[in-house]
Amino acid sequence: MTSGDLIVMFEIGRSGESDLVVPLPAGAARVVDDVQIRFDHQGALGWHARVCAPDASVVLNFPWCDHVDAMLRGEVANELPSELSEAGWTGLEQGWWASIQVRGQDCLLAETSLDALIEINGAPETLVVGPGQIEVSGVPVMWTRVPLAAYTAAWASAIERCTRGAPAE
Repeated sequence: MTSGDLIVMFEIGRSGESDLVVPLPAGAARVVDDVQIRFDHQGALGWHARVCAPDASVVLNFPWCDHVDAMLRGEVANELPSELSEAGWTGLEQGWWASIQVRGQDCLLAETSLDALIEINGAPETLVVGPGQIEVSGVPVMWTRVPLAAYTAAWASAIERCTRGAPAE
């Protein structure tokens, strides 16, 4: 993968229109060398999780996944990308869209608004706003590259913490 490569992270068919295909420039992804899974308790909704950089900035959020501790303990179906295959992972929920692709020793993570993307007319135009900050026809996309080993280790640690009980914030 070179910095000039375009990676198709989002692709969907729209009723009565051609497919929406959103390629992102590989070189514009924010590079994060290590990540951790952070948990927030949301009252009756239980624990929520997000993938964060060492400075606590969010790399990937899971706003619609409630009771993630139970998911990671295997008590309920796991909707989280805690284990990645070569096929990657895509999540769609209530207007939120996230995609992960495995490329060699790295994983590329993108998060955006499905509702806003499907409103784009014509071919999407990509603008690099800053490292990891892309706008696709005005729609913000969070775009990050993480070593696959670091991503896998973060989820393994999160699973271990959850199997010992409720995770700490």
